[in-house]
Amino acid sequence: MIEGALKASGALIGVSTEIESRVERAHTDSMSKSLTLTHSVEEYIEYVVNPRSELTVALQWKRLWQRGEYILDGCFGTVLAVPYQESIGLSFDVAVSGS
Repeated sequence: MIEGALKASGALIGVSTEIESRVERAHTDSMSKSLTLTHSVEEYIEYVVNPRSELTVALQWKRLWQRGEYILDGCFGTVLAVPYQESIGLSFDVAVSGS
């Protein structure tokens, strides 16, 4: 089917878009069916707060991503790189201010 589309269109762009779309769907389907991710973060933060003072602790959450590429070797010597990304964890930055 892909070879026929290549010969019919004469352009690799339409074929690579179709392949990229199929690989992305396959990756999404395999990840969503076989894996449910739960991320938890635990960290203890200790500060001394003097009487009649205030302390503000702000957390800025960050999602950690793994990024990569699927490399597909096609017919006629073509190579197609299809990017992907998936969440692999959570982290946070702490900002403390007070008087």
